[in-house]
Amino acid sequence: MATVILEKGNIITDENINENLEGVVGYLYNAKNIEMVNDKQFNNIHKDIIIKNKDMIFLRIPILDNGEKRVINGVIDRDKFIINYETEMLLEFLEEKISLHKKINKYNLCLFIFQYFSYVYNEELLSIEEIVDDLFQGAVYNGEIDNKEILEIKKSVSLIKRFTTYYKSMITYLDDEFSNIDSYNKALLVLDNTLSLVENIESSIFSCIDVYNSELSNKMNKTMQLLTIITVLSLPLTIVSGIFGMNFQSMPLLKDSYGFALTIILTLGLIVFEIMYFKRNKYF
Repeated sequence: MATVILEKGNIITDENINENLEGVVGYLYNAKNIEMVNDKQFNNIHKDIIIKNKDMIFLRIPILDNGEKRVINGVIDRDKFIINYETEMLLEFLEEKISLHKKINKYNLCLFIFQYFSYVYNEELLSIEEIVDDLFQGAVYNGEIDNKEILEIKKSVSLIKRFTTYYKSMITYLDDEFSNIDSYNKALLVLDNTLSLVENIESSIFSCIDVYNSELSNKMNKTMQLLTIITVLSLPLTIVSGIFGMNFQSMPLLKDSYGFALTIILTLGLIVFEIMYFKRNKYF
């Protein structure tokens, strides 16, 4: 299945395309096996944009497709823009964009493609933003957070940021071809909006992590405070047992019939004094 786009805005989708059609500015075809990219592979503007001459430019456009990194190939030749990517959502998007123009050319179509991926990423970012908000509430009210989920979100957002920034670089690299097109500034603005949304989500993620760490630190401090209080309260008993455990021949209260009772009363008195002191100073 292939799709032909005419300069007057007509979109024709058919298995058998008439090669003699006039006014064709673009071909879209659905490649069954779009190239997958290794996570460690980096994009290079000089390798992904090859300018043979003014009428022949080859493009390799990285995209994020269902969480996987892929690369689609495009060609800007003398009259047309050809790309091996075609989905119903893309066709609907192009139909809407093209309807706002009386005439389009190959450069308009290429810029629309970049805007489309920015639109797709915006939709994904908005859903991610809702998930981050839920995680933030969990961190504030429950002091809990799913570190694995945060890591996956951070990875997806980072990829979207990297690809969107790369799209801007590709467009500005082809400034001589695109600068006179009315969609040029609009495409850059759309990409900037996506990057702004990415920055907001990244800020929310870091805030979520900070709140969780703060809650975790507060819990740890309360635990340490409780253990310290228990240790201090038991300190008089430790001192008394240490003194009477020395086994000297002459020890006070050893031969006194009230020695044990007096020792217990003195120890409990010290503990009560410590408790009153802690409460007065609001240690607990």
